[in-house]
Amino acid sequence: MTTHPWQPPVADCAIPPAEQRLGPLVGDRFCAACGFNLVAQTIVREPHYSMLMVRCPECGSCAALQEYPALGPWAARWSRVLAVALLVVLLGSIGASSLLCWGMSIPAVEAMSRPLRDRIGAAHAQWQLERAQAAAAVPVPSPPPPSAPGGIAPITPTPANVQSPTAMLGSWTEYIDAQWVRQADMQAVLSSQGGLATAIDWSQLGWIVPASPGVFALGVLFSVLLLGSSRRKASVVVPVVLGLSTAWAAISLTDGALKWGGSAMSAAVELVGLRLHLVVYVFFAQIMLLGVWLGRPIARVVVRMLLPPRLCGSLADLWLCEGLEPPYGAVAWRNARRTPSAPPLP
Repeated sequence: MTTHPWQPPVADCAIPPAEQRLGPLVGDRFCAACGFNLVAQTIVREPHYSMLMVRCPECGSCAALQEYPALGPWAARWSRVLAVALLVVLLGSIGASSLLCWGMSIPAVEAMSRPLRDRIGAAHAQWQLERAQAAAAVPVPSPPPPSAPGGIAPITPTPANVQSPTAMLGSWTEYIDAQWVRQADMQAVLSSQGGLATAIDWSQLGWIVPASPGVFALGVLFSVLLLGSSRRKASVVVPVVLGLSTAWAAISLTDGALKWGGSAMSAAVELVGLRLHLVVYVFFAQIMLLGVWLGRPIARVVVRMLLPPRLCGSLADLWLCEGLEPPYGAVAWRNARRTPSAPPLP
């Protein structure tokens, strides 16, 4: 019988396999324990069960990447409702922005139309004076008695109750008679001023400067609302908004003072206003386009200034939409790039 010397038992000192690092988490996923956004954290494969998970850097909890929605079929239903709501908000923003751009262009158009307004007012006052002089040369019949039908006699224009063209010049609220509008050649009035190039005070185009911050803010707004598109594709919203603004301007200048009478300013704006609106919208387009291109960097700066890193989780798309690192995930992204992937488990 062979005997062996006694040997102490050997402890099991085998090193457990390490977690396999697979890369950073791209989409938003919130920790179920503390609510921290796990985007940009490293995805690992758990060595025992080979499950994919992400470890929360705040509380250390593990979040599995494969899960079943707690809402059941309502998850898909609510996602469709939110998608439709976002579409309605986007379309409403486009419509409201077009109305806002149209309203901001009106002061510049009216300011540039003042020389033409003065010329129209002077031409109308000259016509009134000539009509009063012609009426003064004809004997005016005595008015009917008050008891007769239509007992109030009309007021006949005379040189005494008609202002001279010089007095009417520059009157903002001067009323233009529809009878004169129908028989006057408004294009001839415009040509007498030298055409559009000289009948307009182009120095008043500076009125677009006070409106520029608002137009720029609209570009920033659409740049943030259209995070699913590149900035080049998001720029398509600029001609859409200003095209609707042109439509509002064209509708507002239809069947106005040039047909039914009105103020001299209304007649001048209706005569050349649409072309002046287009000139203003050319400058608005450049300003809004600048807002679209600079909107996302500005939004990122504002978010980093106003919110701590932990609360930036819900706004991570501002960085991820352009392939940038979120401010709170930069370290995790660098670690994921430096750490080589472990070999797959057998």
